[in-house]
Amino acid sequence: MRSVAKFWFRRFSLINGNIIQRLMARDDKLLCAFGVIADVQYADIDNGMNYSQTAHRYYRRSLELVKTAVADWSTGKWRAEFVLQLGDLIDGLNARLGASGSALDTVMSELTRGDHVVYHVLGNHDLYNFSHDEFVTHDHMISSFINERGISTPSPGTSGYYHFSPAKGFRVVVLDNYEISMLGQAETSDSYRFVPVHLVM
Repeated sequence: MRSVAKFWFRRFSLINGNIIQRLMARDDKLLCAFGVIADVQYADIDNGMNYSQTAHRYYRRSLELVKTAVADWSTGKWRAEFVLQLGDLIDGLNARLGASGSALDTVMSELTRGDHVVYHVLGNHDLYNFSHDEFVTHDHMISSFINERGISTPSPGTSGYYHFSPAKGFRVVVLDNYEISMLGQAETSDSYRFVPVHLVM
């Protein structure tokens, strides 16, 4: 559910048409360290089973795992400069309970406690709780899609894809998996109507 990634400069040399990669064991330069978290799927409800009834789900426990991750990213040898949150921050069951907003507030209050920027990717459970446009313009999310940290998005407020550069020579590109989708999009929108349909003959 969580990890820390590290990137180093790598030196390449061209000899007789062959590229030889030398990992610099003694003079590697750390570009940045960042945290990764996915599928938190928090909900303030009792434990249950997944959709296919094949695995247990610990909805409240996921918040404790977020706290542990933030503590790890904020201390230790490599402190996370930023965090990539890869989607499904809250569970789809929140929508049925009318708790989408409060669940998002709760998990974001823990995820943002550390001294790091959090960048978001859209997940299907996020769009069970909010429409696509509601989610990318939500107060908690908009810092990913519209801010002054060198992030670029072609259509601020309508798109969930963007890119940013956390270190010189390194760029992160985030895609919007649901830009063209029947999930989270209004049925009258081009994004909904232009979903490709594949016919099986």
